[in-house]
Amino acid sequence: MNFSGNDTKLQIGLESTYGTGVTPTVQLEFLSESLHQTNTSVESDALVGGVTTPYYIRVGSKVEGDTSIEIHPDKIGELLYAALGVEGDASLVSGALSTYEHAFTPVKGGTSLPSLTAVVDKKADVFSYTGLKVDSLSLDTDAGSLLTSTISMIGQKENSGQSVETLSVSALNPFNFNDMKIYFGTAGSVAATNLGEATSMSFSYSNNLENDLYVADGTEYMSEIDYQQREITLDVESLYNDDTNAYRESNFKTGDKLSVRVEFTHPTEVESGYNYKLIIDMLNCVITDAPNDISGAERITIPLSIKALEANGDQAITITVNDDLSSKYSA
Repeated sequence: MNFSGNDTKLQIGLESTYGTGVTPTVQLEFLSESLHQTNTSVESDALVGGVTTPYYIRVGSKVEGDTSIEIHPDKIGELLYAALGVEGDASLVSGALSTYEHAFTPVKGGTSLPSLTAVVDKKADVFSYTGLKVDSLSLDTDAGSLLTSTISMIGQKENSGQSVETLSVSALNPFNFNDMKIYFGTAGSVAATNLGEATSMSFSYSNNLENDLYVADGTEYMSEIDYQQREITLDVESLYNDDTNAYRESNFKTGDKLSVRVEFTHPTEVESGYNYKLIIDMLNCVITDAPNDISGAERITIPLSIKALEANGDQAITITVNDDLSSKYSA
C-alpha cells in the first residue's frame, strides 16, 4: 500500500518527567516533519582474515528532527513554553474581561528545559518520540505568506505501535504577514516606533542543546540534555529609506543598542476591542549587519540583522500570547 501525507497527524504533549511519554494534548497543523531514530554504532577493527569488519554494534540511539507548522493564535503556547522554559501566571490584559496574557521567558539558573512527547501517525505505523527538547524555534513570514515556524528537536526514544488522540484543530486562521508590525525603540524600553516598510521577517531562538550525552546507566539512550548559551536573532528586510538609513547610521555603525518589538495582531477578537496577539519583545539589541547595497534597477532594500542581548537586568526576550485561556499552558 502507498501512503501520502494528506491524512497524517502530529500531536504533542508536555512531559511531567523527562523521557516518560504522555498522552498528547495539542494537534499541530504541520507542513512537514522529520522526527526519527538515529543510531551510534561501532565497528570492530579486529584482524580475522576476513574482507570486511566482523562486527557492527549499535551502542547508542536518540531521536532528532524538525517539524514545520503554521502558527495559529491558540496553538502555539505549549511550544513557546517548551522552547523558552518559563511561563508567568496567566493574567488579564489591562481593561479586559476575558483576554489573558501569557508571557514566556528563557529558563536559567540550573532549571531544566521542559520536554515533550510527540506522536506522529506515519500511516505504516504510529510512532511516539519521548524526551524531546527544543533545540531551536524559528518564526518566518514575508509578503503574501502565512506565519510559519520550524522547530528542531532532539530526544531520547522512538516507540512504534502507538495511537493518536481525538484532538481538535484551531478554528482560527493562522497569522499572516499583514497581521505584523515591527517597532524599534530606545534600549531598555518597549519599542514603539513603527518600521512601516518591512518586507520580510525571520526570527530564530536557539537553545544550543547538548547532544550525544551518553552515560554508563545500563541503557543505550541519551541522558537528559539541556540548554547552553542561547542565541536569539531577528532578520528584517525593509525598503531602504531615511528611517532605515538612520538606524544604520545611529545603531549599526556605532554599535549602540536599541529595542525591538514584533507584534502580530489577529483580525479575530477574543472579546470586543481585544484581539488575539503574538508579541516578541527584545529590550536590548544590536544591529550586527546592515548592507545598503544596490543590486540592480529594482527598489533598494536593506536587510537588518539583529541580535538580542541580556543586559541591564532586563530579560533577553519575552514572547507574549494574548488569548482566551485563563490557565497556564504549562499547568
